[in-house]
Amino acid sequence: MSLVAKHGKMLSSTLEKYNSLAAAMDPPKPRLSWDDVTSLEFVSDIMILWCCDDVHQKPWVKPHLHDATQAWYKLQWAHEEIKTVRLKACQVWASTKHEEAHLQTAIESTQLADPSLVEYISITSKYCLNVNAHLHTKLTQLNRSVHFLTGVVVL
Repeated sequence: MSLVAKHGKMLSSTLEKYNSLAAAMDPPKPRLSWDDVTSLEFVSDIMILWCCDDVHQKPWVKPHLHDATQAWYKLQWAHEEIKTVRLKACQVWASTKHEEAHLQTAIESTQLADPSLVEYISITSKYCLNVNAHLHTKLTQLNRSVHFLTGVVVL
C-alpha cells in the first residue's frame, strides 16, 4: 500500500490548511496543488531537507551551552535595564530641580505683590519639597551603588 493511499486524507487536509494559511500571510506564499506535493521532485526536496544535519546534534542545543546563551542574553537585558534606570534617574533628578526652581521663582515674583499668597505657596509646596528631598536622597544612594558605578556617574 502506497503512502498516498495510506495517508491521502491527512495529506489532503494538511495541504488545504497550508493553502489557507499561505494565502493569509503577508506577503502571501505560493499555493501548492496536489500534483506539486505528489511529484517526485517535491518529495526529493523534502527528503534532502530531512536528511540534512540533525539540529539536535548541534553544539548550541547542549544544555550547558543553551543555559549559558540564555544567561548571556539575560545579562544583556539587565545592562539595558540599568541604562534605562540611569536615564530615568537623571530625568527625575532634573525634574525635581526644575520644580524647586519654579517654586522659588513663583515665591520671589509674588513676594511684593501678595505676601499672603507667598505664605500659602510656601505652606502648600512644603510637601512637594519634602518628597523631592526624599527622592534626592534615594537617587544619591542609587548613584553610589555598585551597579551604577559600572557606568557614568550621573548625579
